[in-house]
Amino acid sequence: MEIWEFIDSAARRINERERKINSMLQNLAFLREIQLNEFGSPELSEERFVFKIPEEKINGKVAGVDSGFCMRSFSGIDIMLVRTAGVVFEFKNSSLSRVDYLPKNIELPKPILREGLEKDEAFSSESVMRLMEELEIGIKLIENYRPDFLLLDGSIVPQYADKPRKDSKVIDEYHQLIEKFQELYSKAIKNRCKVVGCVEDSRGSRLRQIIEEQILAKKGINIKELNQILDSRLVAGILRKGERSFAFKYSPNIAKHPILVDMEEKFAENIYVFYLKASEFDMPLRLEFIAANNNITKEADKIASLCYALSSLHRGYSYPSVLIEADLRARLQSNEIEIVFSRIANRISPALKMRRSSRPF
Repeated sequence: MEIWEFIDSAARRINERERKINSMLQNLAFLREIQLNEFGSPELSEERFVFKIPEEKINGKVAGVDSGFCMRSFSGIDIMLVRTAGVVFEFKNSSLSRVDYLPKNIELPKPILREGLEKDEAFSSESVMRLMEELEIGIKLIENYRPDFLLLDGSIVPQYADKPRKDSKVIDEYHQLIEKFQELYSKAIKNRCKVVGCVEDSRGSRLRQIIEEQILAKKGINIKELNQILDSRLVAGILRKGERSFAFKYSPNIAKHPILVDMEEKFAENIYVFYLKASEFDMPLRLEFIAANNNITKEADKIASLCYALSSLHRGYSYPSVLIEADLRARLQSNEIEIVFSRIANRISPALKMRRSSRPF
């Protein structure tokens, strides 16, 4: 198949898939109206599937953390550059009154050197080191500024790919990361700060599984193609702007979850997730938080109200403005990256450079 034929074929397949999804979602429109408590499932922790986000004035401090990073290898030595940025927005009656940064000025990226790692270990180490830097800044933000909310760019739980194999050289680093996450949780709870993970391009499927197993199965409804849809696309067709889904537990079985099994039960058992549609033409955000009490609806509404106010400024893009600001400060510029790596390359023997970087063509 020639490339032009492939392009036409791929476009037709995508369009056909989208038509099927839209047709399927029409059959799920009833989810907007159902009462979840009629199903008697502990996984359905709220009364309804769809909640309108309450409009509340923002008062207090909202912090955000993000990082920029890059890694390259030289003869088995992995060199990582990472810059982490913390931002604090202070609001009075929903008006931004003050902005603080941690660090105060944009600094040069921090270099981290590792050697003797296999490819999978290098990948895990890169992710673990980046997360450690973000958590360190997050803890300092809580200690120094006492924000009401701390928003993280991404999940509040390490991902599957972050966990190295048991015999890996970086397994100890992973366990240190777990401890650092729990230190952040504890510090936040002590200071009455709500930590929220904001996932922009979620590929989760937990909500879809709940719909299939706890709602459709009990109604005798079987939609075969439903298992081909990710949560974000599913809720994009159900939610309207200014709405959120019900909150559900991160995992139904902590003992079988590869990451949560390594955490203390008081944290692992109380991590919840919901989806928020903040903009008309963008995909919903996945928001994660640790429930501090049994009133899940009250906590989810409070988080949804804040994140909606911070994320609904553009019709086609939705993400909390405090995290956008953190990203702009943390992002590595191409000249910064090239200055460091080109100078290293100029100081080492040509024989030590990777063959790939010395191609004559």
